[in-house]
Amino acid sequence: NVNEELLDKAPNLKYVLCTSVGTDYVDLEAASKRGIIVANNPDFCNVAVGEFTMALMYAVMRRIPCGIKAAAGGNWDSRDYLDQTELFGKTLGIVGFGKIGRDVARQAIGIGMKVQVRKSERNLEAIKNAGAIPVTFEELLKTSDIITLHVPMADNTKDLIGEKEFEIMKAKSYLINVARGGVVDESALLKNLNNGKLSGAALDVLVDEPPQPDNPLLNYEGDNLIITPHIAWFTKEADEKCGNYLREQVKAIIDNDVLQGIVNK
Repeated sequence: NVNEELLDKAPNLKYVLCTSVGTDYVDLEAASKRGIIVANNPDFCNVAVGEFTMALMYAVMRRIPCGIKAAAGGNWDSRDYLDQTELFGKTLGIVGFGKIGRDVARQAIGIGMKVQVRKSERNLEAIKNAGAIPVTFEELLKTSDIITLHVPMADNTKDLIGEKEFEIMKAKSYLINVARGGVVDESALLKNLNNGKLSGAALDVLVDEPPQPDNPLLNYEGDNLIITPHIAWFTKEADEKCGNYLREQVKAIIDNDVLQGIVNK
């Protein structure tokens, strides 16, 4: 982490360039206090994460990992008990409507899903332009068949989906988290998988990464939880975009030009 302790050891530091969209591992207040410019890499993985979000929806609702496991074990009657669900016609609730959230909306609408988005004063126009429906957070929780999260990690998003929110959520709904692990209360998630409130969940992020072997989610015995190792962003195309953008940022600093992606202006 880029924190006070590290910054105290780097008195000549002028810039922190993050090769990621999120900057939650940087103490922005401490950097700003020292006059250090922090910039992120905001656009390189929008398509990659949007596609992966849709892939996780398909995987958990169509029970694809279970089907693969069944085929590997020679169980060709698995279709009788996999309890698959179509995405077409379902209501998708998107929490966080930046570029990734908008890309997910585009893809979901394209396959015939009804898309609703947690509204704020800032995103109303973007929601309507995307062909989605603006709703309150509570309404989104109550009426969405699938909820997908695309918010940064911050004080106001920690445990955004916790025990209270799971109680409000529609019965037999699904949760997809490709944002940050801390956005979801993992113990509450596990409880609602065990009690059947959720039909399933797919996580590309966890609170601790890599997780400890005794993490209860890793030891969950149900077949309706998918966990991937924070790979939503990592495609060949996104990796190339990331490197190119970083080089442009470094060049801008050297040439005393305008630096893109500053997050503590």
